[in-house]
Amino acid sequence: MDLVCASPGKRVAFRDVHKRAGRTSPQARADLAGFTKLIRQRFNRETWPINVVQNPDGGLTYDVDPTIADAWKSAS
Repeated sequence: MDLVCASPGKRVAFRDVHKRAGRTSPQARADLAGFTKLIRQRFNRETWPINVVQNPDGGLTYDVDPTIADAWKSAS
């Protein structure tokens, strides 16, 4: 969330997320699965508050609306 919210509207690749976090790709996928569970349990939502897009090559990118980014930055 920190990385994606740092540049609202800009797509951030999954590989950049896991590299920045110092995690392997499988570790990052597990972390994001935990994030999904947190969103469902704490906020009663099925979806994340960010946009997730699967590219034609199969890679994922994330981006966020500036309003959500501002709320995240204020809360953290």
